[in-house]
Amino acid sequence: MRYFKQEPAPEGYLKELMTEPRMPDNDPNEHSPSSDSTLYPNPVIINEYGWIWVNRDGSTTTLTNFIYKRLFPDIKSPQERYEIYAKTLAIKTEYWRAHRQAAAVMHFCGLGYSRPNEPRGQTSDNFIDLKNLVFEPHFYKYVRPSFSPLGIMLDFWDMHLEKNQEVRVPIHVFNDTYLSLKDSVQLNFYIDEKLISSQSEQFLVQENGKAMLDFSISVPDIAGKARLEGVTIHQGDTIKSIREFTIDIK
Repeated sequence: MRYFKQEPAPEGYLKELMTEPRMPDNDPNEHSPSSDSTLYPNPVIINEYGWIWVNRDGSTTTLTNFIYKRLFPDIKSPQERYEIYAKTLAIKTEYWRAHRQAAAVMHFCGLGYSRPNEPRGQTSDNFIDLKNLVFEPHFYKYVRPSFSPLGIMLDFWDMHLEKNQEVRVPIHVFNDTYLSLKDSVQLNFYIDEKLISSQSEQFLVQENGKAMLDFSISVPDIAGKARLEGVTIHQGDTIKSIREFTIDIK
C-alpha cells in the first residue's frame, strides 16, 4: 500500500522496508486502540502481506498497476511478472517468519479468483490450471520453500555493492517444528552465474526457536549481476533464500 502514491527510496524498496523488524499493522491496535495506547497482548496473525498480485495470465490487478510501475518499471512481460512476484513474496514471507513478530503468517490467498478483464479484480490466486490445481511454476519454485517448517532468511537488502570490500551477511534460521533441528547453511556467492565463493556453518535451533549465523563475503574486483543463495535441507527439500544485486564499477 505504501507505493500507491510514493516512489521507493533510492536504496530500493527492500532496504527501505526490510532493514528493521516491524510489527504487523492494519490491526485492532491501529483501528481500535486501547484507551491508554498500550498494545493489545493477543497474538497477531498476518495475512494479505504481499500486495503485489498478478492475475493468472500474468497481468497486474487494479491494486497493483501502480506498484509494478513504481517498483519494477523494467518488468513488461507476464513471465517477468510471475518471476518478480514469486521472488518478492518469498522474501516477504521469510521476513515475517524470521522476526517472530506474528503468531502466524498466512498467504493471501489459496483459492480465490482472477479477473484480468472487466470488471477487473483486485487480487488473484496463483493457479494457471484451476481444473487440475496447477500452481504457476515460479510461485511453486520460490514461495513454497519460504513456507518450509525450517526456514532461512538472508538479512541482506542492498541493490548495489562496490567491488573490493568485505560485506557482512547475517542469516536467520527459524524452526517452526516441535523438534530441535541441527544441520548447516551454505552461502553461495555468484557473479554472472559464476560461483565466486561458498562457505558453510552449522546450526542448532530449538523447537519453535531461532538462531543467527554470521557470514561475510569478499566482493572481488569484478562488476556484474550478482546473487547470494543461502541453502539448507529439510526433510529432503532444498530451502533457499536468494538475494540479487549488482556490483558496480566504481
